[in-house]
Amino acid sequence: LAPLLAMINNYVELRVDAWKLCQQCKRVEPVAAETIGTWEYVIELMSLISVQTNALLICFTGLFFNQLAIVHRLALFLLFEHLILGLKLFLNEYTSSTDPHVDMQLQRQAFLYSKIFLNIPDEPDTAATGGLRKILSFDTPEIMSPDFTVHAYDDNLKREADEMRRAFIVATPGVDRGVV
Repeated sequence: LAPLLAMINNYVELRVDAWKLCQQCKRVEPVAAETIGTWEYVIELMSLISVQTNALLICFTGLFFNQLAIVHRLALFLLFEHLILGLKLFLNEYTSSTDPHVDMQLQRQAFLYSKIFLNIPDEPDTAATGGLRKILSFDTPEIMSPDFTVHAYDDNLKREADEMRRAFIVATPGVDRGVV
């Protein structure tokens, strides 16, 4: 009787464990985050400690500085450590943490958000846009010209605007096709 109960127990335990693994222990769904959070401060602290530790190792255990007195080694350590920390701070301050393409896409996203959701009107035609609004405008006053401007310095803007204008005219009945 004991072996039968042990087999039933093992079978039930196996099935319960399989159910727990498949249903209760699923991987967490990934969620996008703006930054790495607290880990940024941990990594920053680790880099500061590593600069000091490496400077101490170089100044006090290196064979090159054996002939110097302890006071001179300590002064050399302080100079070396401050130099490296200054270089680190300079690089953190004056280098970008994002790629220029990412910056451009973020600016484009903010621009589109301001136009679509906040209904911010377009700025007047400037030399930077190259008179694009004049290119897009129709000769007939009863048709309102859509503004397809995405970014003022977009290289393909005129070509895309012409294609969209043609598609708009084809899709709109009663528009003279000779204007295109």
